[in-house]
Formats: sequence, C-alpha cells, structure tokens
Amino acid sequence: MAVSEWNDRNSKNLCRNGYTEFPGEEVIPESGRSAILSLRLDHNRIGFIPPEIKAFRSLVILDIGNNGLSHISVELSQLTQLQVLIAKNNNLDNDSVPKSFDQLQSLVDVNFGGNNFTEFPPQLVHMSKIQKLSLGSNRIREIPSTIEHMRR
Repeated sequence: MAVSEWNDRNSKNLCRNGYTEFPGEEVIPESGRSAILSLRLDHNRIGFIPPEIKAFRSLVILDIGNNGLSHISVELSQLTQLQVLIAKNNNLDNDSVPKSFDQLQSLVDVNFGGNNFTEFPPQLVHMSKIQKLSLGSNRIREIPSTIEHMRR
C-alpha cells in the first residue's frame, strides 16, 4: 500500500500529548493495532517502549523521538515490516538497543541522533538495507570499518 493510500485508521498521530507511558487500550484499541502503518509518539515523555509494541505488526513508520526514552523493548524486533525508526533526542545509550534489533531487516531509515551513545550500535553493523542512518549529537568516537556496505 502506498503512503498516499494511508488514512486515519492506518496512521496515528499522538505527538505532543504529554504521554508519560505508551498509550493504552483506551487510546489505541488492541483490535486495531495490527492495521496501523504509521505511529507518531514524538514530543511526549515516554520512558520506554513496552512489550505491547509487538501488537503493531504492520507498522512501517515509528516516530518515538523527543521523549525520555531510555530503553527499547526486545519485542520491537518483531516488527518485521518496520522501515523507518525515528528515536532521536532521547536518553538511549549503548545498553538501550536490544541485541535482536538486527532482526529488523526491512529498516531503511534509522535516526538515533541526539542520544547518549558512546559506541556505534553493533546491531546496525550487518543491517544491509539501511540507506539513511543518523547518529549525530552522540558521543561516538569511532565508526567501525565493518559498515562498508553503508554509503554516505
């Protein structure tokens, strides 16, 4: 389905709502979660992505930027359709990204800019479909040579 065909049932824009935790059943009914393709939760105060994220199995775009995010649930790795992940300007660090993150083989755009990484996330090294990777405004001092498949 082309992005132009998405509608209010496929997309949820929940940015700037002051959420301190991931929205529950009263905001996004569980029965409709599998149909959502785009979920914007940016500019809230969400501290972590809970295991319930796996219910959004058709998700293509997830924007969780500008929260207080310090942890990403391992269940995020089950979102095999995910192509764009925006997690900029949070509190993510070297231990925040699950080891299984590299299972997200559909990812083409990852934004981890403005976090607290001091090392290049090793989960990204073998993710060959990534076309755009943003890691600016972190404290990463060395980029591994093993990411040769990624082009500037």
